Amino acid sequence: AAELGLGDIAQVSTDFAGVTTSARRAVGSMRFVVMGAGAIGCIYGSKLALKGHKVVYVDGWEKACDTINSTGGVFIPSNQEKGKYQLAPGSAIHRRLGEEPVEQSELPFDAVDVIFLAVKSFDTGPAMELLTNLIGPETYVMTIQNGLGNPEVIVDFGVPREHIIYGCTMVASTLEGPGRVGKATYGQVSATSCYVRKGEPDHKVRSIVKALKDTGLNIQLDPAVDAMVFKKLAVNASLNTLCAIHNCTIGAISSRHWPLVAAMIGEVLDVGNELGYGLDKAAIVGGLEKAMNSPVYARHYPSMAQDRRAGRKLEIGSIIVAVVDKAREIGVSVPSLEAGLIQIRVTSDLVENGL
Repeated sequence: AAELGLGDIAQVSTDFAGVTTSARRAVGSMRFVVMGAGAIGCIYGSKLALKGHKVVYVDGWEKACDTINSTGGVFIPSNQEKGKYQLAPGSAIHRRLGEEPVEQSELPFDAVDVIFLAVKSFDTGPAMELLTNLIGPETYVMTIQNGLGNPEVIVDFGVPREHIIYGCTMVASTLEGPGRVGKATYGQVSATSCYVRKGEPDHKVRSIVKALKDTGLNIQLDPAVDAMVFKKLAVNASLNTLCAIHNCTIGAISSRHWPLVAAMIGEVLDVGNELGYGLDKAAIVGGLEKAMNSPVYARHYPSMAQDRRAGRKLEIGSIIVAVVDKAREIGVSVPSLEAGLIQIRVTSDLVENGL
């Protein structure tokens, strides 16, 4: 994969402060292809569709695609009526990874403005291969996937660095069924435009950010997105990993074994600080302890725990494997993460062998 240095990217993240004035220019309807009709893909796609943007989902889950096409979209909990759902318009193309690429003629619009990747990081390459014929000169690719290394994969498919919007999301949710999103917990979202060494992201990046902002997500341009990525990585390498190993909710671990969680989080932050990200360990660990023990997160099964329960492949390569590999490379001691890596590899092997 091509190397993406930190100096090569101008970054975007979300916070509660709102976008800059120049990013508030009105934008018309945009054309999104959402790769992945799971919880995150359906949340973002449906919120965009409810604001008038055109959304097509691509997924290998045939039942989800059939449901979306038969109902005319994705059902999402209503903001107005508790227990009620609203239909966010959209359509879907059923295509498994490794099959023939999706053709532009299969879409209800003649060009794609944004490809939104909502697949596991180990599927980034196959997903880009599936969508390669949809990448035009004005197509941007957005990834808020877990872990490290996704932008480097995207670059290898001929996407200019200035057309890659990169970051992470703190949204937590599950699907209640194919094409039906459960209640979501919205946190900060981060993204990065890999477009210039220094300076401002271009007008289209600002338009994409504004489109997301207008859905109610808290998003803004921010040169420090890598700090947010490592903060999310700290959660995934610790709690997500431990919950998958022990097949439990966040609260079951965080309320009883926080010293272990804190040690793992601290080691991830040590790696980030060695890379120059300026992470405040005490503040981040304290903030995460409060957040992860709150009722809204405590009852939640994080993504790898959900995958274990469903017998799906675990996303360890770009998360705990990546951070341990980076720690070894730069000489940072991470004993708690090393121990967790041994255990999650056993869990992953059992899951992949149906045990």
